[in-house]
This record gives sequence, structure tokens and C-alpha cells, in this order.
Amino acid sequence: LIAAVLPNPKERSARKPSDFVQRRARQIQDGAATIRADGRAGCFED
Repeated sequence: LIAAVLPNPKERSARKPSDFVQRRARQIQDGAATIRADGRAGCFED
């Protein structure tokens, strides 16, 4: 959720996330899961 809020924290709320912020957070999570699943996460790990 924080990754969806941080580009514009004055207008986007983590406390009361709008539908847009919730949808964007899901998109970010899905993208991260894809990177993890297909093996590209290695460049982000120790």
C-alpha cells in the first residue's frame, strides 16, 4: 500500500485508501509476485 501512496502522499491516503490506491497497490503486489515467480528477483536479493 505504501508504494501506491508514496508518489503523491499529500493526495493519497494510506489511512483511508481510495479505490484507485487499493487497485494500484494490488497491481504493484501482482508485479512483485510475477518477478519473484519467474526468477528475476535474484537481482534484488543478497
